[in-house]
Amino acid sequence: MEPIPLSAAVAEIRRELKIAMLTADDQVALEVSEIELELTLEIGRTRTGGAGVAVLGLADAKTDTTRTGSQLHRIRLTLLPKTNGASGDPVSLRLSDADVVDED
Repeated sequence: MEPIPLSAAVAEIRRELKIAMLTADDQVALEVSEIELELTLEIGRTRTGGAGVAVLGLADAKTDTTRTGSQLHRIRLTLLPKTNGASGDPVSLRLSDADVVDED
């Protein structure tokens, strides 16, 4: 699986929310209060080392070693989506055009 940057994951969530707002059903209003995003990060490390020996410039012996390791970490983000209200202030996101947005 190709790695996905955090910025791309968040941009995709924004895009999907915009699509949901544009295709909202006016009979069933939904308010998005939280979006929980869980990511798995793989952090890897590679170490390379080597040693060599030369005997009178005639024989050359060389060894190379490579060690790799990785660890998985889980990160959970909670996003609170907002949109700009009529006054320009951020308000909770609603997925319906028929509802009046509360500007608490």
